[in-house]
Amino acid sequence: MRLLTRAVTADDRFTDAWPYRDLEDFVRRHTNDPTIANAFYFLAGLGFVLSPRDVSAGEALHCFRRGLLDNSLSYAQGGSKAVPTTYCRIAEELGADVRTGTGVKRILIHDGRVHGVELLDGTRLDADIVVSTSSVRTTALQLCDPATLPPAFVDHAKGITGSMIAIQAKIGLSRKLVDAGCLVGAVSDSIDPLRADATMPTSMMGSLTRGDIPDVIPLHCTVPTNFDASLAPLGINC
Repeated sequence: MRLLTRAVTADDRFTDAWPYRDLEDFVRRHTNDPTIANAFYFLAGLGFVLSPRDVSAGEALHCFRRGLLDNSLSYAQGGSKAVPTTYCRIAEELGADVRTGTGVKRILIHDGRVHGVELLDGTRLDADIVVSTSSVRTTALQLCDPATLPPAFVDHAKGITGSMIAIQAKIGLSRKLVDAGCLVGAVSDSIDPLRADATMPTSMMGSLTRGDIPDVIPLHCTVPTNFDASLAPLGINC
């Protein structure tokens, strides 16, 4: 209760004091129960895909609090692609030229100002503003010429460590198995995930970093056709 109370009542002033302190440090101050700690770490792992020792406690608390207080979840009809395709449709209606399958070789910068991009086929597109949806590290060190950027910014980009990723498999079934929209949990051949000690999430992430199969494998299984049946072909449940 102490942990949940503090997490829910952690206002901006409190979370701003914890930006460079890890989530494991915060949880240890409020509970010694490994089951509760692991549940908290697992929730944070869904969003950050990092070990609790690498998650900013301030950012995790901010997200956790907002999620609980907003109490509002929604699903885009048509699946996740509905969001970018809507942006593209509106952009085209406003006169934009939307190109897909067109890689950018580099962002053109001269005298401290951006001038556009060069595509992989050598085509140059002039622009006053360039928006990169890649990571800061990739943008600064690969898409841009680092020599054209402020040295402090380049040094910051070099020091950024990315989070891990998840492997996604899409499975079509001939019949409906569950009514739930999402299944979250973990599996293991050697450890009961509900009885594991609080070091399990960090150990699991360490195994993945080394390229080893961890003792406990987390699962996050959404069933999107329970929200929107049109996502699957006729007669198929995903």
